[in-house]
Amino acid sequence: YAPTEILESMHKIGADLLVIGNKGHTLLADMLLGSVASEVIHRADVPLLLLRISDKPGKGEVSICKNVSRHILLPIDFSEAADQAMQAFQQKELRDASVTVLNVQTMPKEGEPDKLQERVDYLKRIGVREVQSETRHGNIWIEITEFADKKDASMILMGSQGKGYAEDVFIGSNSLRVARHTSKPLLLIPAHK
Repeated sequence: YAPTEILESMHKIGADLLVIGNKGHTLLADMLLGSVASEVIHRADVPLLLLRISDKPGKGEVSICKNVSRHILLPIDFSEAADQAMQAFQQKELRDASVTVLNVQTMPKEGEPDKLQERVDYLKRIGVREVQSETRHGNIWIEITEFADKKDASMILMGSQGKGYAEDVFIGSNSLRVARHTSKPLLLIPAHK
């Protein structure tokens, strides 16, 4: 079973990052995440970088920017998992990026601007070159994928599990929905229990 073999091999060699290329085999699979990639995303316990690969004429290259850390979109829902994902910016290689911290709310909430500013201040304090923030209202995964496209993000970096663990189990998480629908490189950081 491919997902199990991938994850066992990853553990055997002690990998601390898993990179997966995703290419659907049918029109339906192009719209959805491939079954192997989807299963690995659900089970991976190390950061996972998902890259879209296309076999359509003129689009045979991996969908990754020459400088994947040029403009990173960091969706934040103020969960512990999102804050853990933000720790990826401790890596020197990511601190040269322009980062947009995005909070998507299904309904406006009091006190959220202060929480968002705390995350921006933290990223600046650890040396991220350029940080801005934005709040959107609407469907979380749709707002994230549309924002990434409109603002030409070179990568989306997010926690693989945010608020609402029970919801994640029953209807699929926002991170999995972003993985299914974005054409951008996606770095998913697993929550540490």
